[in-house]
Amino acid sequence: MLRQRRLAAPENQGNDPAAVVTELVDGLDVFRFLAHYFSDPAAFRRDGDAEDSRTGEDIAHDCRKELSDFPHVCDRVAQLVSMVRGAVELALQEAMPEDPAQFLGKRLSQRPVTSPTAKSSAVQIASEADFHTMYNKARSAVLADDARALAEQLQAGLPARAELGRQSLMCLAAAHDSEKMLLVLSEFGGDLNEQMPHGKVVVSALEVAAMHGCTAAARFLLNSGVPFRNALQYAVSGGYCDIVRMLLFVYGANPDIRTNGRSAVTLAVHGNQEAVLHDLLAVSNRVDAPLDRELCKRLNLAPNSNLLHVAAKFHHIDIMKAIQTTAPQLAQQRNDFKETPVDVAHIAVKPYLDAHFLESLELLRGCAIGAENGGAGTAEALRQLFKDKAANANAQDVRGWSALMAAALAKDVEACTVLLDNGAKFSTQNRSGQTALFWAHAAEASE
Repeated sequence: MLRQRRLAAPENQGNDPAAVVTELVDGLDVFRFLAHYFSDPAAFRRDGDAEDSRTGEDIAHDCRKELSDFPHVCDRVAQLVSMVRGAVELALQEAMPEDPAQFLGKRLSQRPVTSPTAKSSAVQIASEADFHTMYNKARSAVLADDARALAEQLQAGLPARAELGRQSLMCLAAAHDSEKMLLVLSEFGGDLNEQMPHGKVVVSALEVAAMHGCTAAARFLLNSGVPFRNALQYAVSGGYCDIVRMLLFVYGANPDIRTNGRSAVTLAVHGNQEAVLHDLLAVSNRVDAPLDRELCKRLNLAPNSNLLHVAAKFHHIDIMKAIQTTAPQLAQQRNDFKETPVDVAHIAVKPYLDAHFLESLELLRGCAIGAENGGAGTAEALRQLFKDKAANANAQDVRGWSALMAAALAKDVEACTVLLDNGAKFSTQNRSGQTALFWAHAAEASE
């Protein structure tokens, strides 16, 4: 019989730990065999069991006979489990010099608390459900700007530095512009310099207030001596003028400090934040400094491009006007690809970079119709414009046509000579990919 082979007889029952464990394993095998058989009787009869030399049909026969005494098997296994548990408890008591509960409690009380997270964890270990309840009540109090309700939870034992779901009460108060909540948390031991994860970075309560445009909270934190960190950059990205002016003119923040290659001025130019750019330019001492090389790469600009290159590339007309008012020399600066801001600008914004761009386009159109009057006066007009340094030899209209293309099509050799002498590029292409050489060939102007 399967039970007689695997389960010891009652008269052989003892308290020897090894014998008890061995008998328990044998008793559990009874359940395994029965479960195996009833899950797929046909397969069991065919394949048998890897640990038994008998055929599957013989073992199945024993299993069917075991069912008559199955309650005894269950009772015996439960008894064996109880005996094993008692043996384990006895071994623990012998291994520890004092009561296990007191021993573990003493060890837990000796754990150092070195951070706000550790303090919160201690509350959760003591009673996680109570901590969640208290934190949610405190969170609701912060959102409702209820100082009394928040103080009640803090007096009940909730740490002022408690956080849940990567969100701290201090940063939550800063995000909701609650100066009163910040004051209550600080009076109960909260850290005004507290930081929390935000995406891939860690931000302080002041930075949270700056990125949400919370002026009152930002003022309270600044008056409390909280360091700026990247608060100015966050305020600039959101276009929050009040916070930007407060940081610049009251607390002396530096708009030229770069984080990951970007200063507050660069962020304003790239983000088209014209409302805050004027204040930044009034304080900045590095308006004409070249951009960070990695930033140029990310913006698809040549190395050593400047702020005006960025504004021109992204068609920020108001930003271009503001920069040219403060630093007009940037319009003539070239990057490593010998490009000025005019060269990287879209045709629609080029007139805002070159004061005489429209006159250059008029001249271009004059070259285009030069064939009708034999080119009379065209070359002389070009010389006068270049003499005044007003004409852009490479100006292009909305179709990408340049004055050199128009002069070549009109077979105006003298005009072409003047244009080339003043920097016109014969390799410039229009929107159809055609150059001045193409149109000279098309007009059969071998000269």
